[in-house]
Amino acid sequence: MYLQINSYWSPNVSFDRTWQEYVDGFGYDVDWFGSHWLGLQSIFEITNSRSYDLQIKIHVSQQWKKKTIKYHDFKITDTASGFRLMIGTAEPMDSSPLEDCLSALNNTEFSTSDRPTSICSSAAQSGWWFGTVETNCSCCNANGNIDFYRTEQGAFWNDGFQTDTVVYTEMVLLAA
Repeated sequence: MYLQINSYWSPNVSFDRTWQEYVDGFGYDVDWFGSHWLGLQSIFEITNSRSYDLQIKIHVSQQWKKKTIKYHDFKITDTASGFRLMIGTAEPMDSSPLEDCLSALNNTEFSTSDRPTSICSSAAQSGWWFGTVETNCSCCNANGNIDFYRTEQGAFWNDGFQTDTVVYTEMVLLAA
């Protein structure tokens, strides 16, 4: 099984959304790119029904480079627990894999600017599993704005892409 929970191609779709929009999901047919977020409640229900892996792909503008990483045993907790990120081991994919970022964010609550767990979601203008300011918020954000170039609001993944513009992010559930 392959289920896309995030696809972000277009600067025409903002991922600076409310907590409730992240819970319910948004996007889909807003633009022809299909940029969307499945919804935290749906992700919770799906990932707690059986075992899933999470595959993340990041594309950058420089020669349309792509890097991928897979996290085993991905799930999130329920709304009462703040939709905490729960992941197992990281598995590099491809010949030039994406660096492991999410392991440092394991067990963090999902955060949006209207329901922050730290000031990081307001600064990033997106919903994500952010750490604390003391830990520089996050070493990645697949929901950051696509049309920004390496600012606090931009989509990024700290590794070899640090100076490139992220033009596409995708998060996919794979049945384990």
